[in-house]
Amino acid sequence: MAENSVIISSEEEAKLLKPIDEYVEEIQKKIDALRADGFDKVNDLKKQIAIAKENKNLSATQRDKIIENSKKELENAKKVEADNKEEIKKLIAEAEDYLAKHYKKDYYDVVNNSCKAAKAEENNRYEIRDVIGPDEYKEHVDNNAYTNYMAHENMRLAAQVIACIRDEKKDIYGKMQKLMQEEGTSLEQLEEELKDKMKKLYLPQPDEKTGIIPQFDGYFDLKEIDLSVYKNASVVGTVFHDYSGEDVQGMQAGKQADIVELLYQMEDITTPDNKAKNYVYYEARTLHDSSLSKAIHSITACDLGMEKEAYEMFMSAALTDLGQEMKSSDAGIHSANMGGVWQDVVMGFGGVRIHDGHLRIRPNCPKQWEKFTYPIYWKGNKLDVTVCKDGVEVINEGTAFMAEIMGQMVTVEKGKNEFLA
Repeated sequence: MAENSVIISSEEEAKLLKPIDEYVEEIQKKIDALRADGFDKVNDLKKQIAIAKENKNLSATQRDKIIENSKKELENAKKVEADNKEEIKKLIAEAEDYLAKHYKKDYYDVVNNSCKAAKAEENNRYEIRDVIGPDEYKEHVDNNAYTNYMAHENMRLAAQVIACIRDEKKDIYGKMQKLMQEEGTSLEQLEEELKDKMKKLYLPQPDEKTGIIPQFDGYFDLKEIDLSVYKNASVVGTVFHDYSGEDVQGMQAGKQADIVELLYQMEDITTPDNKAKNYVYYEARTLHDSSLSKAIHSITACDLGMEKEAYEMFMSAALTDLGQEMKSSDAGIHSANMGGVWQDVVMGFGGVRIHDGHLRIRPNCPKQWEKFTYPIYWKGNKLDVTVCKDGVEVINEGTAFMAEIMGQMVTVEKGKNEFLA
């Protein structure tokens, strides 16, 4: 075992307690065996005599016979009890001696120090409480994973920008430094504060057993219900036909992408295997009552190679205002969803990301399409990207640059570039 100040898991705690439990359990078995024909039998026979005395269904002869026989057995049981008394006393003393030597040192002190360390760590961290994350059906929650990770990323980028302008834009750095000093602080101080808060900001981690990231504190304690009837309904919000808002607040039932949105925005926060587990877990618990939900799920499904689900989610999002449901746009078109559909084509099927400061294109052309084209700008360069079954074509109207395309670092020259699968 590591130092006593180390925070241990529940599994490690159980391992510490196991040999103690097993040792005491063996002694208890020996005590139980010694008591069976002595102490236990004495008590049983006393009860039997008392019951016989009160049983009005017995004749006097029957009653006397039962009491007489029970008293004879009682005398024998008392003798056994007396004979075993010292042995039981020794076994109890043995157990007490073992516990005195091992329970506190090997278990209690380690667990107690672990709890203290966990509490100290908790008190020495920043939390973001009483928020509404992307899932608008969950209000006033603590440590929404998406919110905390986005806050951490914003601080990281802010510190990165400070370092960048200090090294590369000294004139801008000087102007900002002057403004900061007028407020009684400095860019150096801000940079250090950002780095310190980044280290201490609580970031929810995947569960050790399941790999699932908790959407917020206490999410796994919420009630689980079968959402299929509501997910398959032709209109949204049908869960509220059967449950109140307060009920839904207490269920693992989300309005739209939350953890899945996090997986899309920050693809490297967990392993590919955990990413897939989280997608499956949370999609089953998402009602898609917002038009913003399915496009994000489709992009993440593309990343995971879930082609069928990705395309079904895309079509559902794309037909929000164009499909068979003629009343879907009565209150206005879903313009934000249109942005989501664009992202789905470019980021999902087109596979576009900014990764480690460079452009990355990992296309996922749906089998239903022969090819598709989208325009993007990369650092001032206008690009027309065409994705087809066997590769990618990039027409670059600007200057040459390096990019990762289909898993390879390549130079995208000015003009037409073809990259085959």
